[in-house]
Amino acid sequence: MKIFFLVSIVFLTINKCVYIKLPFKKYTNYKEGTNYFDYLEKNDIFTILEIGTPIQKIPVFFDFESYPFYISNLLLNGTYNENKSSTFKYKGSKKETQFYGEIISQGYEVMDKIKLYDVKEKNIEINNFSYILPTKLSNNKNINFKTSIIGLKIIESIYLQKNGFIHQLKQNEMIDSYSWTIKYLNENEGEIIIGGYPHEYDKNYDEKYFKNTKAEIRYSVICWDLLFDSIISNDIEIENRHVELDINFGLVRGVSFYQKIIEEKFFNMKKKCNKLNNTNYVFYTCDSKEKISDFPILQLNHKELNYTFELNYNDLFILKDNIYYFLIIFDFNNKLVNWKMGKPFFKKYQLSFESDRKLIVFYNGKNKINILWIIVICLILIIIILILLMIRKYLQMPRKIRANELNEDFEYLVQDKIN
Repeated sequence: MKIFFLVSIVFLTINKCVYIKLPFKKYTNYKEGTNYFDYLEKNDIFTILEIGTPIQKIPVFFDFESYPFYISNLLLNGTYNENKSSTFKYKGSKKETQFYGEIISQGYEVMDKIKLYDVKEKNIEINNFSYILPTKLSNNKNINFKTSIIGLKIIESIYLQKNGFIHQLKQNEMIDSYSWTIKYLNENEGEIIIGGYPHEYDKNYDEKYFKNTKAEIRYSVICWDLLFDSIISNDIEIENRHVELDINFGLVRGVSFYQKIIEEKFFNMKKKCNKLNNTNYVFYTCDSKEKISDFPILQLNHKELNYTFELNYNDLFILKDNIYYFLIIFDFNNKLVNWKMGKPFFKKYQLSFESDRKLIVFYNGKNKINILWIIVICLILIIIILILLMIRKYLQMPRKIRANELNEDFEYLVQDKIN
């Protein structure tokens, strides 16, 4: 009885862990005739959430520069209609909340039913899931408004934390951890998994390779940034080592010193490469016939993560209409002193984040196929096959005649002779 009780506890504990999976894809497709760099620069990614009763499928964007979870209704060009949902309700009194430094400036705290899916595609329904119904936008014209957002920014204010998507999942006891992972599956699709680390739900990851580091301060605010110990190109070390991470940025933004290195060591030596610019950035392109495989590798060494990240020509050039587009751009006025790593970095390196402890996590190795286990499995299969063959051979052997059967045969023979 005690054993049964203990097994039941272990079973319930194991099944308590839920890992929410939100598939995402890039919002815009390239349209012929538009500037290709403009298309590459924006990397707005979204998922489809099922909200309300009956269900309304709402496109919701992920954003590194915003924190609240909000869903716009028809008044702000959203697709959500709260009047059609029988499970929609205001949270507490119908009073608007003020937001500062966000895309929205005012909104109601509301609740509705939401349907999510875990990593095993099992559906999970949560009643009274909180979010913000915005009523007014910020006056900041530099902010790119998206009608609905799951904010992923680090937030210090305990008061504002309650408006976060991941915080809501934790408060509803749907997840055990504030950690989440960005995983690219192909060029424009991937998934964000919330509630745990990859080694907890994916056998390809081992906890022994688990490394983490604290998020860095940017202009007196903690952001999802990394400070590398060294950044090297063509054996030349670059002083600027602060790197901003931004999943909504489709390129890499370099620093002016690095720009001088690659111009001198690569672009100025190529006859079919061009330097272009607009009001904000400097770009580079090369003819498809130009050799780009000799582009110097960009190395970013991080001692605490115990890993050297590398971006080579395969990561930093993309071919479109017989033109190679270089995926690192530079500030036109040389005023921005930090690197910014966007899609090319996230696509190559899977990172995890833990919001409450403000950690950035990386696995500096992956589980490899254990040769010893393969040998053991093969030996077990061979033994099973041999046993089956022996059983089959035994069943096919001629049956021995017993003594009483011999006597019966003898009697029959004697009787036949008498007759």
